[in-house]
Amino acid sequence: TVLRNMARVRTAADEYEDWLIYMPRGIRDFWNPENDFRMQGITDAGWARMEAHFQWAKEVVGDLHAHGVRFVAGTDVMNPYCFPGFSLHEELELLVESGLSPMDALLAATSHAAEYGGVDQFYGTIETGKFADMVLLDANPLEDISNTHRINAVFTNGKVYDREALDGMLGEISALMAE
Repeated sequence: TVLRNMARVRTAADEYEDWLIYMPRGIRDFWNPENDFRMQGITDAGWARMEAHFQWAKEVVGDLHAHGVRFVAGTDVMNPYCFPGFSLHEELELLVESGLSPMDALLAATSHAAEYGGVDQFYGTIETGKFADMVLLDANPLEDISNTHRINAVFTNGKVYDREALDGMLGEISALMAE
């Protein structure tokens, strides 16, 4: 997501308008390419090279996966247009576009991440004795990885947050960010 968003940062604000309402003004200003020193002086050819680099990176991910390399999903939050929570769904989609199966992408975000973080005895799979943190979806992500966006409920810390509660939290956050 970082490489893609950096290559497309000039149009990202329009693409992510719905998510920007959840970010503080300071972050939105920082993400504006007009305010980012890294974006100053980039020519059209430079932007094209950044897009080509992103496409090349997707091919590399696919090649590495084909040779048995395991991946861990987790976006680099706070890089331009890498949103907490939301961008993970995009990362899963990019992994699938790169050649991973939907199941392999989901494993990258669950059991592989828990193993890499050294917490697989507590997280990463649904088993007796592990924390029951999970997301209930309205559609099967194995059929279409973008179905991870279709969250019905979240179970965490012994609590259930249904869609209404989740939407309420998002409303509270957007109201705070509008102040």
